[in-house]
Formats: sequence, C-alpha cells, structure tokens
Amino acid sequence: MATATREKPRAPRRKKFTPPTKKIVIAFLSQKGGVGKTTTAAHARDWFEQFGSVGFVDADAQRSSSRWLSAISADIQCSVMGDARTLLRELPNVKQQYDYVIVDAPGSMEEVSRAILSRCDIVVIPCQTSQLDLDSNDDTIEMVEVAQDIRGGLPKAVMFFNRAQEGTILLREALEATDEDNKVRQHVFPLDTVIYHRTCIMDVPGQRTTALRESQRLEKSRKKRGVKKVKKLTSIEIARNEYCQLFEEITEIING
Repeated sequence: MATATREKPRAPRRKKFTPPTKKIVIAFLSQKGGVGKTTTAAHARDWFEQFGSVGFVDADAQRSSSRWLSAISADIQCSVMGDARTLLRELPNVKQQYDYVIVDAPGSMEEVSRAILSRCDIVVIPCQTSQLDLDSNDDTIEMVEVAQDIRGGLPKAVMFFNRAQEGTILLREALEATDEDNKVRQHVFPLDTVIYHRTCIMDVPGQRTTALRESQRLEKSRKKRGVKKVKKLTSIEIARNEYCQLFEEITEIING
C-alpha cells in the first residue's frame, strides 16, 4: 500500500443520505480495551472530512491514534488530552473550531471517560461478540446511563459489533442478546452495521493509510490503467464500504 496523499478521501453514499447538519463532538468509547475504538475513530475522521473541517482528540495515553494520523499526513489536526480536567475545559473550545470533532477515548479510565461523556454529543460504543465483551459492555452502558440522567438524555449513544466473524453462531447470538437487552435498548441504539474482521484493517496503521484512502488509491490506479469495470472488490474496498455504512447510520442518529 502506498502512503496516502493529502487529497480528502471520498466514499460511496446511499442516494437518500443527508450529510451531517450540525457541529458535533463524536466520542468512540468503551471501558474495554482492544475493541477497535482507535481504528474506528481514525476512519471516522477520514469520512467526516468529506463534509467539513474535522478536529481529532486523542484521549488515550498510548497516543496510538494521533501517531497513526500524524504518520498519514502532517496536515491532520490532532490534539492530545489525556486527563479529565483538560478534556472538560478544552473540548468545548475545540468544538467551536471545527465542524466535527472525533474523540478517541481510552479503555479502563473511568474519570477520563466520564469527562468525555459530559462533553460529547454522541458516543459510539464498539463491542466484540464474545460473552466476556458483552458483559464488559454493561459497564460502559452504565456510565452512559449516568451521563444521560445528568444531561437530560445526552449524549446520544449507539453501539455496533466490531471485528465480528461473518456467519458465525457467536455473532448471531450476540445480535439476539443485544435485541433482548432492555438496558441496551433504553439507553443505547444498536446499529445494524457490523464491521467484520479483516486482516487488511489490521494492516492499515502500519501502512500509514486508512481503508478509505487505500480504496481511493486503488480506484485511481484502475482508472489510470483504463479498467472500467471491476468484477470483484478487494478486501480493503469491502471494509471501506462497511465503514461508510456505519458512519451513515451514525449520521442519521445525529441528524434525527
């Protein structure tokens, strides 16, 4: 994979899709580490850039997302805010500077997570399909519930299954369990989109790119070679389409 250019990545959209219509802070948050917050947040930054200016806040002490994005392009604006006090003070200021602000939250840092929940407009919760992940997800939902009680229903909250194995009983049972969980449905909206496990997604940080950028590079390469019709999409393009569908769903909740 080639290093991405500075051109904003474009993504396929549904015909009736309405772009985001308001300034908003979108947090990717879970109390469990390793569920895909950073990967999803980085792709969200690329996707929302189609519609306006995007600020990115890395609230994880590991700084994985800010290092990744800085390696893609020096033009990508990233702020590192690793403590609750700074987040409480600065997130409203960052929101005024950009059309959209993406926050990559840390795992297992309750004080920081609570600060983010007190300032974001919508929280996106990635979850994997194992029972351990579902049990751990309850802790995150409880934090969201407290924030919503304090803030009169905000932040809006959605969840989706990430790194799922397609066609497995585990995925089917996880979807069924979510549908039957009253606490989830009362406080968090389960999205239809599932992001499936793909090795190519694990590779993109090391290649200094994202699925959106790499897919765009492939499309340009085909056009340059005169390829007019593609019989089969590559894995990275399928992943790109899944992310686009996910962010369109999130945007529908934002606009609703």
